[in-house]
Amino acid sequence: MLHTPYRRVVNYYETDMMGWVHHSNYIRYFEEARVANLDEMGAGQAKLETFGIISPVTDFSCVNIKPTRFAQELIIECRLTKYNGVRICFEYEVLDATTGELCATGKSSHCFLNTNNNHKPTALQKSVPEAHEAVLSYMEKMGI
Repeated sequence: MLHTPYRRVVNYYETDMMGWVHHSNYIRYFEEARVANLDEMGAGQAKLETFGIISPVTDFSCVNIKPTRFAQELIIECRLTKYNGVRICFEYEVLDATTGELCATGKSSHCFLNTNNNHKPTALQKSVPEAHEAVLSYMEKMGI
């Protein structure tokens, strides 16, 4: 299998007075899935940070389709959609793990910055070549 879907259960503190997951939590869910996805492909955030490379969010969007609630198990699908060595983009789908219903969708874009070089943009292929190769290999296997 090339990609393992990320699973999580909604915590009580993530809900609002209506009993629904507050919209601000979806960026966290997306991040959790993205970090797991990058780890799986061999370009994990922890690994990159040992080289002084960070990847801040430059753009983010989320569309809430169906409310999610406390104790609900979710599957967050994270798909890499674009990568050019300096920028990387992902799309997300949040699914009810029991019914498979689509609950939310989203997108995020990130850039790579080098903390050892005054937080300037950096090409991953120069900063961490093995991570760059891992991303390219993953993209080839996934047909991206």
